Amino acid sequence: MTGDARARLREGPMSSFQIMIVVITTALNMIDGFDVLAISFTAPLIAKEWGVPPQTLGFCFRRALRGWRSARSSCLRSRTLRAARGADCVHRDP
Repeated sequence: MTGDARARLREGPMSSFQIMIVVITTALNMIDGFDVLAISFTAPLIAKEWGVPPQTLGFCFRRALRGWRSARSSCLRSRTLRAARGADCVHRDP
């Protein structure tokens, strides 16, 4: 096999393996987002069952999303710093 792998991936058709990977990652992303959707519908029932005001649950949910957002942004920041230093894993031609 000769040639640049990135060029082959960019110009060639998607293989069945690549399509399967796209389907799996899309399904995992949908499953990951389901918890936020489900909790938004069940929060009033949870608050009633536990005997806590809805504002308390709102505070907890807000903190959880803020933690997720800060973890995500720190990951992006560290990736950007690595790329700026040239320490990323992508091969660069001289």
